[in-house]
Amino acid sequence: MDGGCLPVVTACTRVKDNNNRDIILIYNQALYNNDLAQHDSLLHTHQANAHGMKINELPPWHSDIHGNPGLLSMQIEDISVPLSFDGRKTYIPIFEPSDSEIKELPQYELTSSLPW
Repeated sequence: MDGGCLPVVTACTRVKDNNNRDIILIYNQALYNNDLAQHDSLLHTHQANAHGMKINELPPWHSDIHGNPGLLSMQIEDISVPLSFDGRKTYIPIFEPSDSEIKELPQYELTSSLPW
């Protein structure tokens, strides 16, 4: 996509948790990029934190202010989802779910449906 505005949508995607299991993440008030080459999802961490997500976006080669190594992961209820870092941005690798996966896989709401 070359410039312009991205629509705000509610959408879902399939991701792998830290145990390599497929889950569905639901994004409310997310920017939608319909470029077929788009295979990762940018996440506004403050929006997810406001919805109760615990996010540690520090790469493991960095430490927090207490000297703990970064986890590069997100805790959602009882599961952990790995984040990726390409040197510029933290992102979640995403996959298009099938209709049956949307119906059958566990679903987790990443951001609130209420205005943010």
